[in-house]
Amino acid sequence: MSLNFGKQPKNNILPPKYMFMMTSYKIPGWKFPLMALLAVCLLTATSCAMFKKNADSMKTNPLTGTNWELQSITGFQVEENMQKPASLGFSDTAMRVSGKGGCNGFGGDYTLKGNTLKFGKMMSTMMYCEHGSKTEKAYLNALTQVDAYKTEGGKLYLLSGENILLEFKAMATN
Repeated sequence: MSLNFGKQPKNNILPPKYMFMMTSYKIPGWKFPLMALLAVCLLTATSCAMFKKNADSMKTNPLTGTNWELQSITGFQVEENMQKPASLGFSDTAMRVSGKGGCNGFGGDYTLKGNTLKFGKMMSTMMYCEHGSKTEKAYLNALTQVDAYKTEGGKLYLLSGENILLEFKAMATN
């Protein structure tokens, strides 16, 4: 099989403009394409930088490492007899959030910069529950409006502007 680059040069030597694609680094008994070696170096450097960024954000992220139990939703009376307590938890290793809405479990991603907090699209199980579904609907709707947070005295407040939408307390860990 031969490569056809139009006019074939003498001695089957590629034109200089194609040489960068064929440059290789030789080790006795091995041949590594230079572009592949550069790609590995670039990927390694990029992944190290991303890991450092995630590690730095976890050091300063007071949301992780605590499970939060919903106490109140502004303008809504939280149901007393829910199937499961409504809760929220932020991942230590990824920008993921999960919790319970009072009936179903949910999860999604979030972005955090300073005190600015935004939730992405959430996924949820869809079980029927006799109690808790109204609270769950109000809770998940409020999460879509969150743009900031503050913590104070073992409590987490999710805000829209300066207005408190959701209030949580830190749950005891088992």
